[in-house]
Amino acid sequence: MGLSGLWVELRAQGACSNLSGQQVESLLEGCTVAVDAAIWLHEVQYQRDLVRIFGQDGVAVKVFYERCTRFLRKGILPVIVLEGRGGGRAAREFGSARLSNVFAPHAKLRALLSAMGVPYVDADGEAEATCAALAAYGHCEFAVSSDSDVLLFSRSCGQCRRPNKSKSFAKASYSALV
Repeated sequence: MGLSGLWVELRAQGACSNLSGQQVESLLEGCTVAVDAAIWLHEVQYQRDLVRIFGQDGVAVKVFYERCTRFLRKGILPVIVLEGRGGGRAAREFGSARLSNVFAPHAKLRALLSAMGVPYVDADGEAEATCAALAAYGHCEFAVSSDSDVLLFSRSCGQCRRPNKSKSFAKASYSALV
């Protein structure tokens, strides 16, 4: 979700810069990064060929394995934050469809992450709030979410992946605005 016009304001205040590829890897190398799992789970839905081959849960496990492995190879420790049921996205309804279907593979993801030694956190509510809290309390250096609300939950530096079709990564700091 996020606030309408937030990215425009962040750029106007000089609190946001776009990064891609090697710039992102260089920025995050050696860091512990809280990742809002909803980003990856959302993207999984649009990989129809993989869903057809592996099934919805299987493709989620595949994508999480590949992305965590890439992070680890680049010297980045991901802390995967799984959406909670206490008012988070998984509890929302749109018409007759519940978003909880997107978050159904959590049990398989927990098993995968445990086997890989990748830490994960079950958020009480929205994952981006937990990501921001992990960064604010020094448990990780960055919070990564496609939801710009992550910047509103913490005055510490937040990292937001912009929800668009490009692979750009926008580095933004709420503290630069206050």
